[in-house]
Amino acid sequence: MARRNKSGSFVFGIVLIAVGALLLLDQMHMLDFGRVIGTYWPLILVIIGIKIILFPKDKSEVEEKIETIIEESPEFKTSPDAQPIDDRSINENQVFGDIRRTITAKEFAGGRCSCVFGDIDIHAVDIKLGTGQRTLYLNSVFGDLRLTLPSDIPLLVRANTTAGDIDLKGVRGDGLFVQRTYKSADFDGASTRLIVVASVLFGDIRVW
Repeated sequence: MARRNKSGSFVFGIVLIAVGALLLLDQMHMLDFGRVIGTYWPLILVIIGIKIILFPKDKSEVEEKIETIIEESPEFKTSPDAQPIDDRSINENQVFGDIRRTITAKEFAGGRCSCVFGDIDIHAVDIKLGTGQRTLYLNSVFGDLRLTLPSDIPLLVRANTTAGDIDLKGVRGDGLFVQRTYKSADFDGASTRLIVVASVLFGDIRVW
């Protein structure tokens, strides 16, 4: 048992180093964290499956430490319904837990949210766009994306999911490898407009 715990500690340390390095590189705009996780998710599933088969009953030290992180660390907790954010852009990464934000920026400049295990829920009905074209990227591996926007902004949404449902202001699709696009009638001629790029591996996408 001690040997297994020692092995679990080593693996856990490697996982933390790898995730931390990826998040750091994402913040430095040297890679796309969501895209990297999305590319290697089959390997993650294989590792999890092997663990379940070989050790179906024992809770490993790795699992216990992950639970402790989720319970004690604000960075990995499920985000509560936060106070309204007035910043011009949003840039957040989450490994375990949801991202839930209310945005009220009057010159919204877009941004990026990436989540591995959890939902992304953004309430932005009170935003005003900054001058020019703005882009918001939303990426999740295992979880749903929900975005609420003002009804009067020029908007283009491109969404795709490997397995799940998509609803973009009434433009719907469901099943496997689903891609949908929504474009408001005033988008092409607008000098101030928003593009939303949403991508999920397993989960639903809703944009209202």
